[in-house]
Amino acid sequence: MHGGVHCQFDDNPMKRLSFISTRLTPSALSKALIGFIALVCLSLTLATVWQMNQSKLERAATARIAVSNIVLAAEQQAQDTLQQADNTLRDLVERVEQDGVAGQQQSRLTRLMAQDLINVKGLQGLFIYDAQGNWVANSFANGVHTRNNEDRDYFIYHRDNPDPSIHVGSIVESRNTGDMVIPVSRRINAADGSFAGVALATVPVAYFQAFFQRMDVDDKGVIFLALNNGDL
Repeated sequence: MHGGVHCQFDDNPMKRLSFISTRLTPSALSKALIGFIALVCLSLTLATVWQMNQSKLERAATARIAVSNIVLAAEQQAQDTLQQADNTLRDLVERVEQDGVAGQQQSRLTRLMAQDLINVKGLQGLFIYDAQGNWVANSFANGVHTRNNEDRDYFIYHRDNPDPSIHVGSIVESRNTGDMVIPVSRRINAADGSFAGVALATVPVAYFQAFFQRMDVDDKGVIFLALNNGDL
């Protein structure tokens, strides 16, 4: 027997080592926490970027649809206006080629064109020119003024081209009112097919400006009409 001293030995040293190895040091714990926080921040950042990108794509798609609608509306307005002008000119050309412009027919044409101006929206004036470019009838109630338009581009075009289809010219200043107008014209032929004059309809630029101003376009947006050659 020995008294005062007691010794105890661990009969499972592997269990002890395993327990110690599963505990993290303060330094390792701090690193793990920092890594977790960084991962969360990165995930939030990526989610925010994705959401912003989706919003940007949605805004761009909405803007494209809005622009497309504006373009279609402007194009339709221009086509409708030109179609009405062309229908009016087609009727005038047919009357002039069949009945001429002499005598009572001139007065009849003047009354008819004045009425057409009331019935057809978007027209500023209607005119008939002879082969020399002289005004022989127009839509204004104060009668026919002695003027000559043989120097106008649309007159020269019809004089030199047998094409009977509609011609849309560049913007000019009206010699009758001083307004800026778009000339829409057709060739008039004599019985033998030779050049006999021009039927002209003028569309005021202000008509399209008033229409475009009603469209929802911001300060940076611009709407304009242009011919195939780039003329505004």
